[in-house]
Amino acid sequence: MLPVVFRSLYASDGFFLTLCSVLLQLSSPFSSPTSTKLLKIQPTYCLAAKGAQANALAMNVHMWGK
Repeated sequence: MLPVVFRSLYASDGFFLTLCSVLLQLSSPFSSPTSTKLLKIQPTYCLAAKGAQANALAMNVHMWGK
C-alpha cells in the first residue's frame, strides 16, 4: 500500500490507458488515409521558430512564450 502522498502525486496505469483510448478515439477521424479531414491538418505548424514571429503568424501559430 502506497502512502497518501504518493497516491495524490501520480496517476495510475488505468488512468493513462483510458486517456490513450480516448485520445485514439478522438483522432480516428483524422487517421484514415482517405479522410478529407486529414488535409485540414497543417504539418508545418511545429516548424515555427521561436524568434520568427512574422513567420509564425503566417503559419497561424498564436502561442508565444518559452
